[in-house]
Amino acid sequence: MIITISDVTLGYGSPQIISFTKEFAECNQDDFTILQPAVPYRQIVTDHKFAEKIRTLPTREHPHSCLGRWQFFQQCKQFVQKYKPDTLIVSNYNLLPILELLEFTPPKIINLVLEDCEHLKKSFHSKVLFSRLQKLSKQIDYWIFPEQNRAINDAELFSIPYEKIFVLPNVYEAKSTFHPKPKIPKILYAGTLDLDSSVACHFTDPSVWKLPLDIYGDSQGTPKNQDKLTSALNQARCANMGLYWYGQVDAQTLDSLLSQYAFSLVFWLPKRFALLNAAPNKFFQALAYGVPVITAPHPQCKMYVERYNCGLVMKDWSKGELIRTVQLGIKLFGTSQYQDMVGGTKQAINQELNWKTQMKLLANKFRLKAHG
Repeated sequence: MIITISDVTLGYGSPQIISFTKEFAECNQDDFTILQPAVPYRQIVTDHKFAEKIRTLPTREHPHSCLGRWQFFQQCKQFVQKYKPDTLIVSNYNLLPILELLEFTPPKIINLVLEDCEHLKKSFHSKVLFSRLQKLSKQIDYWIFPEQNRAINDAELFSIPYEKIFVLPNVYEAKSTFHPKPKIPKILYAGTLDLDSSVACHFTDPSVWKLPLDIYGDSQGTPKNQDKLTSALNQARCANMGLYWYGQVDAQTLDSLLSQYAFSLVFWLPKRFALLNAAPNKFFQALAYGVPVITAPHPQCKMYVERYNCGLVMKDWSKGELIRTVQLGIKLFGTSQYQDMVGGTKQAINQELNWKTQMKLLANKFRLKAHG
């Protein structure tokens, strides 16, 4: 049996937690269960294919608080002790301390490193915490990173041997139940809306409101920034100039809408190492649905766009460059050059960015059973 521990409520983001667990289970001809916390204001998603494989463990306090996390760990410990899995998968550095609680040590432990550890350096007890994580990291058999530069950085930080590392892009499996829709000359942005870390920093400027952008997501960040951004997005919506904010939608709704858009916008502000070297789910999700991307020059995104001609890469992160590239994308929409980019998305998915190909590479690297 395989048990995966998630630190987020599934169905809104981090789709690779379910996908990787499923694929790894198939690779090893094993069954799996995923443990997730009950995060306030996140409704438990029950209408997806693997809902019966997910166990929700509620806590009295918020599961991301110190006390709530400890309560979540205790319940995970009981589940692991009861079922004694062959493989334990953890999906965040914050979850590694659960290994200290286990009386039973699974034969294989995998760290699916979806989030970076950079924010942990800002912790009040950062030296103690890193020392603790370095000790716990010795128990990890396989390290799965979504991006090469992040793998190199963390390998040096935690002295991880190369033979334990595999770089697995955040590949996305399109839902076969959603049929492609006729494309419209609009750009989709779906994801984090934070003035300090995302493209939302440009959405407060009326010159950007003229762009044909449909925005999905909820305002995040400090209360002051949330209020500022929410006010600007509501003003843009009322102005009806082009940019329109739809608010938060779940992953399945986004899947059903995505294929109709001309492009999908991918953009994090490079304020931290991990944001510069982002491996955005929305990038791979767009390609899976045949939607070219407009991306800021994040190394991994830039590499795939140049390799497969599946979108446009901005020269920098400025507002002017955002406007220029979006306008270029709309100008190209419907041309043979645009159709070539749509073809590039399919080539990327068929040749490299799919689970079958990636799991074969992983199985070869770690000498696991062959993946069908």
